[in-house]
Amino acid sequence: MGPLVREGFGGGQAIPLRGQAGPTGEKRGRHPAHRLRRDSAEGGRKVLASDRVVKELGQSVLLRSGQVGVGVKAGADAGILAVRRVAAMYRREGGAGKGILQIDLANAFNSLQREAIIQSASRHAPQVLAYTMAAYGKHSILQVGDQTLTSERGVQQGDPLGPLLFSLALQDVIAPPPPPAEAAAAPQVGPAVQPAPEEAPGAGAQAPRPEEPADPAGAVEGGEGPPEQGPPPPHEPGPAQPPPEDPAHGGPAEPGEPALALPGPIPPAPVAQIPRGAPEDPEGAGPVAQEPAPQEQPEAAPNHSALSRASLELLTFYLDDGVTGGELDSIARWLCEFERRAAAVGLHLGLDGIETCSLDEIEHLGVPCGSPEKIRAFVERVAQGAERKLRVIASLPDAHVALTLTKFCAGFVGVVHLMRATGPVFDYAGIDRVTQSCLATITGIETDDASWTQASLPVRMGGLGLHSCADVSGIAHIAAALDGGPHLPALVAPALLPHLTWQQDDTVQASLVDPRLATYESVLEKIQDVMQARAEYEGRGQKAWSSALATEKRKNLLESLTEELGHSGQLQGQALTRAQDRIRARIQSGSGKHASAWLYGNPEADTTMWLSPAELAVAVRLRLGLPIAAAPGECRLCGHGATDVNGSHAQTCFGSGRRTRLHNALRDI
Repeated sequence: MGPLVREGFGGGQAIPLRGQAGPTGEKRGRHPAHRLRRDSAEGGRKVLASDRVVKELGQSVLLRSGQVGVGVKAGADAGILAVRRVAAMYRREGGAGKGILQIDLANAFNSLQREAIIQSASRHAPQVLAYTMAAYGKHSILQVGDQTLTSERGVQQGDPLGPLLFSLALQDVIAPPPPPAEAAAAPQVGPAVQPAPEEAPGAGAQAPRPEEPADPAGAVEGGEGPPEQGPPPPHEPGPAQPPPEDPAHGGPAEPGEPALALPGPIPPAPVAQIPRGAPEDPEGAGPVAQEPAPQEQPEAAPNHSALSRASLELLTFYLDDGVTGGELDSIARWLCEFERRAAAVGLHLGLDGIETCSLDEIEHLGVPCGSPEKIRAFVERVAQGAERKLRVIASLPDAHVALTLTKFCAGFVGVVHLMRATGPVFDYAGIDRVTQSCLATITGIETDDASWTQASLPVRMGGLGLHSCADVSGIAHIAAALDGGPHLPALVAPALLPHLTWQQDDTVQASLVDPRLATYESVLEKIQDVMQARAEYEGRGQKAWSSALATEKRKNLLESLTEELGHSGQLQGQALTRAQDRIRARIQSGSGKHASAWLYGNPEADTTMWLSPAELAVAVRLRLGLPIAAAPGECRLCGHGATDVNGSHAQTCFGSGRRTRLHNALRDI
């Protein structure tokens, strides 16, 4: 890759964003290396690295240091689950001498040294080393108006592999490589990333050999390393010499372009390693080092280098947000070492980067992990904000846009992450009532219990997609516990695992006895079979169980509507049968292909694709089976039919002109 191409590979138009002062006093957003966003090419990830590679690195490399932000399925659920259950265990035991510490690195993505990025990719991910060298081996050019800046620190914003490269660099900060003797004796646990096979010169990027010293200036003078065989004497014939290799591309370097050398590893600190659970010295000198007892290998790869060597009981990171727990002395020792190693790669703890709070009020990734009382208070504040958002959306002048935003940006989708973390500790029915009220404001329709039940069904089942939070909160929490549970052995100490099961989790137990979930017997039976190990959990529990719940809800709705019509006594015989068939046809027809295309217009289309408020109100009434006329009467178009309040005759009337227009449209094709 040529020098001009490399400069522009990670460059582009930049917009400086103003921010607060960084840890060293500089203004983030004005410094060329901080808070600069650029346009990036789309679709690069599929070319640069497949999802398989990212998942492989997440499971075999990042998870070993407690990192769950990249390549780890249900990583956020696992981190929240570990923090919540460890905090609950500490509360049960009194928490004497133990605590939980929250860590946040200041402006981490824009401060990380790129030498550390390249070195970590060389050590842990040779699959992406060629791309890393191309993107970060040379400073990128950023254009801010007429001014040209160079991007020299951090991962490029918009880089599809940015989170992965950041996490790989943070790997050696959280869990430093063990000494050579310890590394040789450590057993191999879990899958390992196989290094790329050695290739012939010019075939691909190769990591430097340890015995080859790196050039202090970051480049080898002359554009190539020391040749294995010297060149032939002048004016003497000899074998042709290959062109210098470009380590970022694996091919010949451009003339005049210096070759890039990888930086050396970060030196480990000489800190004594004290295994967890070491006995006290009888003379009061503190813990005595001893060989840790062998542990049975769990399903997930245990975090030997981070947890055991640091004597911690909890360690998890989601990108730059971390939580650690255990004995206070162990946390203090680990934090000092972590801060030193972070500073070596350009990362710093801000003034508010370390947070200490009581075990009742702890939070992680924006959700509460403390006592049930604090969780309810937290969720209530979030619910109030969600209700305000719904009312603002309902007040928009365009009814069709308001209905679309209600489904995709508010209500259920705004609190689903919270429901997975907390479960039915809080009554989410209040959000459902506000959503129902907003539907009435948007369409001018007051829905009854039956029509609101249909509106809460998925669109593919004939509903409006306004999912009920109260119905799904228990399912979401149980599914999150099952999705994140397999990763617990990598986040907490093995001695704590027997105390962190779902049987000892109060919120999971509350979800299993949730009265709303108990009304759907078939769904509850499936969940209990999985929890009692009578059935295998296949993952994606929330989606599968929510679909089963919606299916049972629609079945119950059809039965209740047809039975109610029969008990009313207004219709008898064939008239009653036809009316019941119309109810079934109306609900089931909403499941047809393209039957719901009118619900949400295309933002890129012109205004004709969006319904007017009057058209939207009629369409919603027809879908939910609500009356569109005050009273029945005679049809003045055909003269031999009676109109009904539900509009059935109006949709099939021969004199309405609709059939004629449809005939002419088909004729003119």
